Amino acid sequence: MESANWIDHINICSLLASLKQKVGVPDDVTTKQIQPILQEALLIVKQNKTYLTLLTQLLEHEKTVLRHSFHVTVYSLAIGSKINMKREELQHLALAALLHDIGKISIRSTLLNKPGRLTQKEYEEIKTHTIWGLDYLQSY
Repeated sequence: MESANWIDHINICSLLASLKQKVGVPDDVTTKQIQPILQEALLIVKQNKTYLTLLTQLLEHEKTVLRHSFHVTVYSLAIGSKINMKREELQHLALAALLHDIGKISIRSTLLNKPGRLTQKEYEEIKTHTIWGLDYLQSY
């Protein structure tokens, strides 16, 4: 997969339509506030080799985790907009939300996709993704 190719196919309109439908965010909020921030965040990711590499690895490791990260980003921006966060704060929030599960690259995909309940040992392994994510981001 071409590393930047997948990001060009993110359908922002589809993500925002899902948000509007599920949460009832008004059109003017999504088009005037959330959409531009999301577009800027994706541009920053595309231009930042570290972010792009990590998210591409996450996509190749487990597609559903990356999709979840995009949904978290859209919901976070909706909440941030609702509480009148400044544009710069929203931009930071968008990047943080996109990268919040980056450590799951190091978690076995069979464990990430395990149907049913996790054992205590499996749950402890899943929780290590936060430490892995911090390590990844600090090492770049």
